[in-house]
Amino acid sequence: MGNPDFMNIQYATIADFVTELSAVNTAGRQLIEDLTSTLQSNTELWNGVAKLGYNDVHQKWNGQFDRMSAVLAEVQSHGNQTQELYQQIEAQNIALWGGQ
Repeated sequence: MGNPDFMNIQYATIADFVTELSAVNTAGRQLIEDLTSTLQSNTELWNGVAKLGYNDVHQKWNGQFDRMSAVLAEVQSHGNQTQELYQQIEAQNIALWGGQ
């Protein structure tokens, strides 16, 4: 094997990835809330087709963001599980091969 670090797992990298996913999810939620708040004051002046169109789009972007948020949460969960499993398996392999 050419590279001795071939199987060197960087647990901090996995943890950083999970943390960043959480930050992306939070920032996205804040962006949606800010957009809604900004538009809310304007939509009170709208009526008819404009208001109905906005309401339709608003429901769609909230629904799509909720789906994206659920996917990010699932990926975070898998990232946490991956980190835990790698550490357990690494400890088992060390024990198996007579390591410390």
